[in-house]
Amino acid sequence: NYYELWEIKPEADLSALGQTLLYYDLFTNSYPTIKPLYARLVTIDLHNQIEKLCNDYGIKCTKLKMTDVAMTIVHPFQHLFDEDNNEK
Repeated sequence: NYYELWEIKPEADLSALGQTLLYYDLFTNSYPTIKPLYARLVTIDLHNQIEKLCNDYGIKCTKLKMTDVAMTIVHPFQHLFDEDNNEK
């Protein structure tokens, strides 16, 4: 029973951290009744110093492996090759 605000960047640098903090501040000021709200930075590449700053500011970090990202990519015509659709 909580909400998360996600900032998704392939390579998280200092600007990604700043954007996450800015969006968190804007959201909490605009919707003060939505609680608890957490901020999360999702990235493939996360420098150790950025991760430390995220921890200092209470921002959760999710580091994805490239294989995790590749598995979510679906070709636009994938539905034509699904077994379920071929039977119809």
